[in-house]
Amino acid sequence: MKRIISAIVLMLSCINTYAQLGYQYGSEYIYLKPDRTMYFIQTKDVVSERTMEDTLSVRQQQKIVKSFDKISTNRFLVVSAEEAVANTLGYVSDVYRNPDQCKIVVLPRIVLSMKEGRMIDPILEKFYGKVSVEQKDGSRYILRCHLNHSKDVLDVIAMLNTLNEIEWCEPEMLSDYKLDNPLYSAQYYLKNTGQNGGIRGIDINAEPAWQITNGSPNIKVAVIP
Repeated sequence: MKRIISAIVLMLSCINTYAQLGYQYGSEYIYLKPDRTMYFIQTKDVVSERTMEDTLSVRQQQKIVKSFDKISTNRFLVVSAEEAVANTLGYVSDVYRNPDQCKIVVLPRIVLSMKEGRMIDPILEKFYGKVSVEQKDGSRYILRCHLNHSKDVLDVIAMLNTLNEIEWCEPEMLSDYKLDNPLYSAQYYLKNTGQNGGIRGIDINAEPAWQITNGSPNIKVAVIP
């Protein structure tokens, strides 16, 4: 009887742990609350991107989608009370609110740091088919998630954070700035498409940098006058 009770308690504990939406940021747990009025889509490729844009336009005409914005190459922010398109063309994330009420999108990538002397291979075996190594820098890894929804990414992160081999682990994210920047298309220094008579591609390569990382507490930036 005691074993049964212990098993039930353990099961409920695990369910409660993985049901919490959020991630560990240093010593603090950041809770995320889904904003049910919008969601984010990242398509797999250029063909999927065009198909998605056409599909969203049709859904908007049908009043299923209130509005949508193409916030960058292959990424869409959709205003709708429900997911109006299937995620077979790419990855879908809820738009979350953090404790400061800032909007957050969880991308299908995980940044983690292994403890000294620990190897990544057992973790890749444990999560076979769900994650793979995209980039390595010493003990720091960027993992690509082969998952279709942000809830699945957060579940994997919750499980990773229980492993002794890992120093820290968090999702790649988009924040308010990149979601709510109506002037982005005019900011040639971020992405130069030839607007204002400029030369296409002459910019600071912000989007490729965002593909590498969208921020981490372990990255330090110094401004030297």
